[in-house]
Amino acid sequence: MTEDETLIATGDDYGLINLFRNPCRLGSMPRSFRAHSEHVVRVRFGCKNFSHWLWSVGGYDQTLMQWKRK
Repeated sequence: MTEDETLIATGDDYGLINLFRNPCRLGSMPRSFRAHSEHVVRVRFGCKNFSHWLWSVGGYDQTLMQWKRK
């Protein structure tokens, strides 16, 4: 979750990064981005001055990706 608690990020077993608005309604669809070849191990927003950055780590490809929030 971002520091201002407006977005929630998740990673799934298909290599997608999913962004939800907070609060999200039951059945709401996320914005999904193809990121890794298989499962996503970790997704984390930066803190304080880096809250506009999101980092994700893939399990099989062992890649660290950084995403910038506009």
